[in-house]
Amino acid sequence: MGFLLGLILYIISGSFSIAIAGGMVFGAIASATDPASTLNVLQEYRAAGILTTTVIVIVALDDALAMTLYGLGSGIAQIASGSDISTYTILFNVMIELFGSVAIGIFLDILSIIFYTNQNFMEVQLLLLLDYFSSVLVLLTNLIWM
Repeated sequence: MGFLLGLILYIISGSFSIAIAGGMVFGAIASATDPASTLNVLQEYRAAGILTTTVIVIVALDDALAMTLYGLGSGIAQIASGSDISTYTILFNVMIELFGSVAIGIFLDILSIIFYTNQNFMEVQLLLLLDYFSSVLVLLTNLIWM
């Protein structure tokens, strides 16, 4: 899919660097898969065991890989498009984005574990809202660093 989009961008723009940049970013986005159907089948059959646990872990790792590929793809796209920012600065920003997202996620998971123990339904909803705002925070840090 990324190659096809790159080809279309090359035909439209006539610029090879724009085609490479667009193909890289779109290819990284296209690598993400929707885990809903897999998880719905597991839930419908109430599957349990080692294989089910392995499938759930693989689904989570697939999403993490897609986010990592997008971060790297967008950085490489900036380099390929002839950005006036140095390569080291772009790679540093990508690493800050990736490791910063992991650090924020670990911190909020620790907070969730602390607050989730023996809580009622309303407090669980507030924790879910906290998780939503954490994703907004990660998005804002991406906008600030890039």
